Amino acid sequence: EVVDSAQPDQPQTTLPDAVVAAIEDVPIVISTRYGLSESGAMGLRCKLRGQIVLPQTRSPFSASAARQQGVLDDNGWIFAVQGPGALAKAMQMEQPPQHFAREAAPQGQ
Repeated sequence: EVVDSAQPDQPQTTLPDAVVAAIEDVPIVISTRYGLSESGAMGLRCKLRGQIVLPQTRSPFSASAARQQGVLDDNGWIFAVQGPGALAKAMQMEQPPQHFAREAAPQGQ
């Protein structure tokens, strides 16, 4: 996740043009802490129309790879995109459900 230091809780959705141009034609693997909901996955497929080269799946390198849902897991899910604008569109995917955010918050907050 690209994070803007001025707003650390908000993902940055733009990257430098030179970076975007350099990686446009290669597959880009994106990892997340949570699995997309069914509607979120469908929205991503609609948004990316043919630019998903690997649908979201559990990462084989995750410590919790055997668990399919209901767990926050750093880099626990991965998917890959490729093509013009694919990374920017993928970075606009849905945020995790609220119950995940509450579970992940440190005690006392």
